[in-house]
Amino acid sequence: MDCSEFNTSSPVEIGDTQLHDKASQSTQAAPAGNGDVPSEPTAERPSEPVSLEDILAQTVTSFTLLSSISSRIEGFTEKDEALRKEYRRLLFRLVMKMYAWSSARIFYECCVRESNLETQANSLQQAERERDDARQRLLELLSMVNRALEISKFA
Repeated sequence: MDCSEFNTSSPVEIGDTQLHDKASQSTQAAPAGNGDVPSEPTAERPSEPVSLEDILAQTVTSFTLLSSISSRIEGFTEKDEALRKEYRRLLFRLVMKMYAWSSARIFYECCVRESNLETQANSLQQAERERDDARQRLLELLSMVNRALEISKFA
């Protein structure tokens, strides 16, 4: 294969209409039977539409199209990698926030339960004091009744 068939310029992104225009220009500018790539395409537009076979048969158009496609794919690959990196960073932050939340939740629940248990223990202690006071008053009442009975026996 002859190296002169390939375009050595850097890949350029082109649209569909530009591709059709360049293909038609290079078809007109290409000398018949020689296969060399013209250095500058002419600005003339053909009066008849160029067939798909003619466009695909041209090395310059195919190479330009492949270069364009590969540069777009590389651009998408770079964007995809950047997006994945951003997602990984966001996922890591989310996991760290969930870990911090779950750790803090345990501490918070322990504090809340501790205060609830203290409240319940205090209420039980208060009820026990009230019961002891009531029992003490009952014992005092019974002892007064017993003294009254003993005094009434001697009288």
